Amino acid sequence: MGYLAQRMVGAVLALAFVLDSVEAFTRVTSGRSGTVCENGFRRCVRQASECIDNRCQCDPETSGTPGLACYTSEFERSEILNDPNLRDYIRELIRLPVTCRYLFTSFQTTWNILPDSHCKVEVHAFNAKKYGKTFVHGFDIAIRVSTPFTSPPTGDISFRKYGIANNGTYTFEEQATLQFLPDGPWELTAMQAYTSLPSTVLRIRHDPYNNQAYIDVSGRQINTCGFKLYFRPFDVIYGKNQPQIPGLSVAVSRDHNITWLSQSKVMALSPTGDTVEGLASQLNLDPRYVMLYRLFTSNVVQNQPDAAPACSAVSDVVAACTDQTLLQLAFQECTFILTSEKFIGCFDKSTNGHKYLGLFKRCFQSICTRSTSQCLTVRSDIHKRCSFKLTTLDRPNCSSSAT
Repeated sequence: MGYLAQRMVGAVLALAFVLDSVEAFTRVTSGRSGTVCENGFRRCVRQASECIDNRCQCDPETSGTPGLACYTSEFERSEILNDPNLRDYIRELIRLPVTCRYLFTSFQTTWNILPDSHCKVEVHAFNAKKYGKTFVHGFDIAIRVSTPFTSPPTGDISFRKYGIANNGTYTFEEQATLQFLPDGPWELTAMQAYTSLPSTVLRIRHDPYNNQAYIDVSGRQINTCGFKLYFRPFDVIYGKNQPQIPGLSVAVSRDHNITWLSQSKVMALSPTGDTVEGLASQLNLDPRYVMLYRLFTSNVVQNQPDAAPACSAVSDVVAACTDQTLLQLAFQECTFILTSEKFIGCFDKSTNGHKYLGLFKRCFQSICTRSTSQCLTVRSDIHKRCSFKLTTLDRPNCSSSAT
């Protein structure tokens, strides 16, 4: 056993937690981030990327999304950028145009000095909307630290982190619990919760310059979990013109012997699991709809802030559609309801998307049950209110749902 490992024997995972009668730990930042780029339209990440040839580019020997996060070569990375589009660990593009909660990624890592010590991590993300624009609103992360060299042998912590920006001012809200609870409940905290690894404190930190909440327990020479996470909220005033790219990014170090978990449910497909094309072949479903099908049939708890009841209702309808031909047809005829930003902005003024998800549910159900009358009702609801926002007016095609 090496010197650092010897120092670990008998060590204790220190836990600290403070409660008070407030809704959540709140942090507000308004940093200007890094250099101005793209004709003044974007800002690069301070101390991570620079403007070269009028484009933000990650610093040498790193790669990533230079407006959000950059990583060295030992990291596998995935990110959710706003529309929202997810880039999985094998760099496939996955569209997630729903205001629901979903399992983003899950993995276990090994400490790089103590091979019998592990970190289990589960990250859920959830979306919201402003007008017709859907964006990642926040994340839930549950972490279990296990090592035989401590007393007690495990240390658990779970966070809920979400936020919004308003004209360059970023407000982050945080709740936490000292248990491994991927779906909560989380406690209402007046101060930040944390647990201590042998050589660092595991908590959510804030970068006030780049307006990011982040976790970094990725050290290569010390006993850590070997992953990083960065989150920057969406600016409801700037919208698409937000100078600092919003999104959620997770990267895991291959130096920490990654085991990918929950591979049948995660949205960020791993290097050792299925591809979108592979899943499409297994399900006999168009690749465009495969990950939406997974999202709606993974039985993820919908308890995000201001959760739309329609998220659970859509899941029930999609799961009940067992005829493969009708399932494909329902996605084909109804998915435009989820993807037409102008239509959504017209039809649904809410922030949780309950109305447009409810319309999608009714459309999907009408096709799967071959109910022409229900389909015509959906079509009427679309055309009498917001058809002028659509480029295609022949959907849903109710003749396709006729018995």
